[in-house]
Amino acid sequence: MSLGSSKWALMGVCAVTLASSGNASLDDWQSHHRYMIGQPYRIAGNWYYPKEDWSYDETGIASWYGEQFQGRSTADGETFDLKNLTAAHRTLPLPVVVRVTNLDNGRSLKLRVNDRGPFAEGRIIDVSRRAARLLGFERSGVAKVRVKIDVTDSLKVAAAAGRGSIQLSGPLVLAVACAMMAAIGTWTLVIDV
Repeated sequence: MSLGSSKWALMGVCAVTLASSGNASLDDWQSHHRYMIGQPYRIAGNWYYPKEDWSYDETGIASWYGEQFQGRSTADGETFDLKNLTAAHRTLPLPVVVRVTNLDNGRSLKLRVNDRGPFAEGRIIDVSRRAARLLGFERSGVAKVRVKIDVTDSLKVAAAAGRGSIQLSGPLVLAVACAMMAAIGTWTLVIDV
């Protein structure tokens, strides 16, 4: 296969990959001050080690936070608003986008992670009150959920927040390369074969 035909084959794979990734645009997410991974930190005797994890997919308990945090600064420097579709995670970069699915009722939302938490034992994510309402667990306060990183939207949000480069490995490289090419509007890609 010649380099020219390889380029067209790659473009076709990218088109299919991007078409299947949904139609959320960067405009759906606010532009933010900065992208950050963060330093290891300790809360209540437990150490947490933030890192880029582009294959993050976890099932566990979600809770929500609201009034007591309204108007306070989040870990990435935003002002918390319980009406926004946001979330807190202990170790993912800020900001990233995750899909949270309530496993009890099947409801699912994309949320932008912009804060650290939850620090209650056994919880994997805190969501805003609006997100809890839409996911169907505002009254109960907790729900069993699946949290999966959305790589394409996370790259867009990270780019808007000023992230220069992102390190990837494994099978996500193609999908991420396609998303980045679409985000920056270019199809120039050099592959060393």
